[in-house]
Amino acid sequence: MLFYVGDAEVGFVHQFRDRLQEHFRFLLPGDPLTTTLLNKSRFYEFAQRCGLPVPRGESFSDARDLRKRIGAVAFPCIMKPSFNQDWFWKNPAERDRLPSYKQALRRFGSKDDLLEFADALPERASGFVVQSYIDGGDDAITTFHGYFNERSECLG
Repeated sequence: MLFYVGDAEVGFVHQFRDRLQEHFRFLLPGDPLTTTLLNKSRFYEFAQRCGLPVPRGESFSDARDLRKRIGAVAFPCIMKPSFNQDWFWKNPAERDRLPSYKQALRRFGSKDDLLEFADALPERASGFVVQSYIDGGDDAITTFHGYFNERSECLG
């Protein structure tokens, strides 16, 4: 069995699934679903189309796009990179200037704070998502992880 726990691992398994299937057993949906699930901008649009309960949000290509459409943002909010690896800073200058990924995922209470943070980000082709912030601690988070067969019956 092959277990993968984060976006980077899922992306790796997805990219090399043909070679890995020769040695491991794993379940992973095909394209375009896997790539949609890994990209927060695309996932938000997917969730909207499917009627999934997700916080209100908008996708932006970069800080300039955010600045132009800032009126679409509801405060308080949170900003997320389209791919979480986009905020794993690659060079010492970025690491010195910007917070770690987990610290960067924080509540923004004003337009000025959000724009200041967005302006400081290095450009990434994938953009980012800004969503309404839902108050509550980690104890308020509920998730469900299930194992389903081909008929969508939950097996565990």
